[in-house]
Parts: sequence; structure tokens; C-alpha cells
Amino acid sequence: MRLIDGPADPNSGRHMAERYRQVIPDADVVMLDTDIGHWPQIEAPDAVLTHVLDHIASATTPSAGAGG
Repeated sequence: MRLIDGPADPNSGRHMAERYRQVIPDADVVMLDTDIGHWPQIEAPDAVLTHVLDHIASATTPSAGAGG
């Protein structure tokens, strides 16, 4: 699972991403530009789409050791 976060969000911004990193082993956190807040999909749609597509690609690409 990938967390794409807007650090300027006062409810679930940088502080929550840091907590996520503390409790989730090998957390996959993408921190967007410092001015992005609670609605990153509206405030930075291109950046969010890029990170979502990268995550999907990494999750669907077989690893070299997968026997394929």
C-alpha cells in the first residue's frame, strides 16, 4: 500500500505520515510538495496520478526472482 500525502494538511499531513512510518514496516510514503494539503488529488492531480501509476506498475511487474 502506498500513502500519498499532502504535508500541509492539518488533519493528516506530515505528522500522520511520520506516524504511519513508525507503525508500518517498510512503509511506502510519498510526500508531495510542501504546499499540498488535504485534497492532493485536486491540488496536485498530475503528481498523484504519477505516483499511483508507478505504484500499480511496481505491484504488477513480476520480480526477477519470480520464476518467470
